[in-house]
Amino acid sequence: MYKLKKNIRIGVVVGLERERKLLKKFPDLIIGQGYGKNATQAAKKILSRKVDVILSFGFAGSLTKKIRNGDIVFPKKIYCEKGSSNKTSNKFSNYFLKKLKHLQIKRQNLLTVSKIIHDKKEKNHIFLKCKKKISLIDMESAIIQKQALIQKVPFLSARVIFDDISFNIPKFLTDSIDENGNLIIWILIRNLVKKPSRINDLITQLVKFNKAKKVLQNLFNNLFTKS
Repeated sequence: MYKLKKNIRIGVVVGLERERKLLKKFPDLIIGQGYGKNATQAAKKILSRKVDVILSFGFAGSLTKKIRNGDIVFPKKIYCEKGSSNKTSNKFSNYFLKKLKHLQIKRQNLLTVSKIIHDKKEKNHIFLKCKKKISLIDMESAIIQKQALIQKVPFLSARVIFDDISFNIPKFLTDSIDENGNLIIWILIRNLVKKPSRINDLITQLVKFNKAKKVLQNLFNNLFTKS
């Protein structure tokens, strides 16, 4: 058994500002935000604060029917697109998972990709190319883990599934997102005006997103609320 000190300095990196807002009520956390490749600088800033562990939190996409919208996953291994992989910290996995023993947590491997994958065929291609060893994708975890390994700081990732293989993020929506992962409203409206039937897809996305958001907030509450 690993023995942890009483007051752990926890660093958290999220990809999106709307994910960061869910952590506002936890002042003891050291929080950074960086979408995609911008996660490098966010991780470096947090690691400079001498944290005991750094976590990558946020939404992810599923590559398999076994993992669905709203599921919580603590990845065992993090892969990057070049094919290399590293394990997450057993020491802190056990610590955090004890706090979540009443929740259903899945342990699968994750691949960090460089763009939003909105096509079902592309997801399936990734799944088969990786010989079914990888079950979910995100855009930050491997980037943050790389910096953690350099500084020899334990790393964990915890992800809530937004898009699973039963539905995909439509291209008109990904085209409405800027380099920081923020929605550009005027582009979204323009895309909806071009094809009003897209409103139905947008409503589906909002329903799925709100479900995943509630799960992520509940996850934060269970992990970081002091008893």
